[in-house]
Amino acid sequence: MTDFEQAQYLMLADLTSINAINGYLQVLPSSAHVDVLIHIEDKDDIIELEQNKAAINHSVHWLVTNKPETELLDQVAQLCGGYNTQPLVFMALEANLVKEIKRLVTSRFSVAREHIVASAYWKRGIDADGLKVEKQQQSRA
Repeated sequence: MTDFEQAQYLMLADLTSINAINGYLQVLPSSAHVDVLIHIEDKDDIIELEQNKAAINHSVHWLVTNKPETELLDQVAQLCGGYNTQPLVFMALEANLVKEIKRLVTSRFSVAREHIVASAYWKRGIDADGLKVEKQQQSRA
């Protein structure tokens, strides 16, 4: 993600992408409205993030669930429904969640594709090498 001039950000993550979120929270404008949703399966996975203390409009929500395919999507829909401006959506998640959330925010909330930064960090049932091959094949298609 290289766009640090938006008024609204929606950032979605799981434990595999927590370092990316932690880094972005330190450089996003303190004047921007930033909603971070991090889904985890166990409350013991909650950690302290290094947030900009001046950023009073930045909020981090930990979603403890073993059903992110429904609960995370519900939270995304709820947040997007309350935005007055189009958010920049950053997501670094499991591949199927990335696909579903992209579909949700583009079709239901008309978020432009250029306002979506997405990376599938992993895919259920496939190892890292298999996911890399799958991504290469999709980029050629």
